[in-house]
Amino acid sequence: MLDWNVTHYVLAQNGLIMPQIDVFMTHFVNLRDAAQGKLMLYDGNGSPVKREESRDIFELLTIGNSNGSFYQTHLDAQILCSVRTLFLR
Repeated sequence: MLDWNVTHYVLAQNGLIMPQIDVFMTHFVNLRDAAQGKLMLYDGNGSPVKREESRDIFELLTIGNSNGSFYQTHLDAQILCSVRTLFLR
């Protein structure tokens, strides 16, 4: 498993980023809302994403597929431990 610094370096080499929690959750909630028909998502070309496609993607993120596969992501956050509390920074 890669440590935090190496992970950022490898991602950058491939033109990718490790999203911060607030950025990821904004998109996650938008995807959930689109899957429920409350919001319309658009792809990079400005074309609407069908509700069924939003639902399929949301299910892959949350419950996986019939093969047991699902998406995983690293979120960019530092977790600090205090006596009885965890803090995100």
